[in-house]
Amino acid sequence: MKKTSKFLSIAIALAVGFASCNKDEEGDIFSPLGAEADKAKIEESGLGLIEDMRGLSETKFANTSADMVKVMNNSSSSAPKIVLAIAQLGDDMAKQKPVQDHFSNLKALATNNDGVLSSLWAEGKGTWEWNADIEDFDQTSVEGDEIIFMFPASEESTTNNAMLRIYDFEVYDGDFPGKGEVMEDGTVINEMLKSLYFEMKVDDELIASSNIVMDFSSTGDIENCNLTFNPIPYSFQAELGNVNNSVSWRYSFLNDTKVIFEHLLSGTYEGDLDEEAMVKTAATSIQVLEVKVVAEINAEAAIKQLAESTAETSQEEKQAMADALNNHAHLSIRYASDNTIIAKAIAVVVKDDISYGGDEWYIDLQFEFSDGSLVAAETFFENNLANFESELEKFMEEMENRVN
Repeated sequence: MKKTSKFLSIAIALAVGFASCNKDEEGDIFSPLGAEADKAKIEESGLGLIEDMRGLSETKFANTSADMVKVMNNSSSSAPKIVLAIAQLGDDMAKQKPVQDHFSNLKALATNNDGVLSSLWAEGKGTWEWNADIEDFDQTSVEGDEIIFMFPASEESTTNNAMLRIYDFEVYDGDFPGKGEVMEDGTVINEMLKSLYFEMKVDDELIASSNIVMDFSSTGDIENCNLTFNPIPYSFQAELGNVNNSVSWRYSFLNDTKVIFEHLLSGTYEGDLDEEAMVKTAATSIQVLEVKVVAEINAEAAIKQLAESTAETSQEEKQAMADALNNHAHLSIRYASDNTIIAKAIAVVVKDDISYGGDEWYIDLQFEFSDGSLVAAETFFENNLANFESELEKFMEEMENRVN
């Protein structure tokens, strides 16, 4: 099998094309705890992420949403898209989908990618109640400036004891990219969300709340997006900005005030992001509980070194790339609290002795710990970081999309 380590790909997606902060700004001090304690802490963080994902799956919001999805799927309901979209958020949580899936779904909802919010405006304000006899919602009131959906909280509920309340929403109806597009169901995208708040209660107990606020430029591009979604006691927070050729985003997943997962990125660029922008500077990190992965690179120097290479064979080409990465790119695992190093990643050239007659070479990553021990990145992630690996892969997919 022709190999390019997915962890090397993560390093490249994190770094290549980005001119990041100076290496000295991050510090270069190994943790004083020692290699074995550091490895144990990484494993602990990976297992802790699994525990919190399990806790998220057991929240009242997740359970209520999972049951609601079952009711909708087992009926002839033409339930409003907003109800199905929010219920699907909770159902994915109940199924312990990766954190990045939840952020992607929340962003799709906030930016009206699926026409959910356009349908909401068309369906109108008022109160909608689940009618078990027809297995669908009835609009029982057109009063007020809110939208309220009443439905059974579980398959066993005999009354509409759950409530989804949507309020303080405002739309942006100026020009924006994609305006006028028609969805498969005929919904026309003529508005973008400017603000929206919602809450879900069961038997008058608040089990989830959310707010989304957007700012737009004069040309209709989203300049800032602030999103908070709280399936109690957890919280998802997202901030995305694109102003004056500077971009940034922060995704945070918390249990009360404890950071479980956080991804930060900031950078500057030239050109148009919708076309082919040239990234000038960037800094990025991804954190799971007490541990974070940090990437930094001198992109200009790395590209220059590769351009000057005279490599001819596959081995020489891979070695030239590994040398450029090791000289100018830095991927490390660190403690979030004090930024001390747990392990540094180094690129190594490895021969594939199985496929292609043993003539194929590829680049892999190895982690070097404070005691000098080396562990292959793929082996280390599989054995010690548990669910952290899937989060990195999801992050990798999104990073590739943004870079492309």
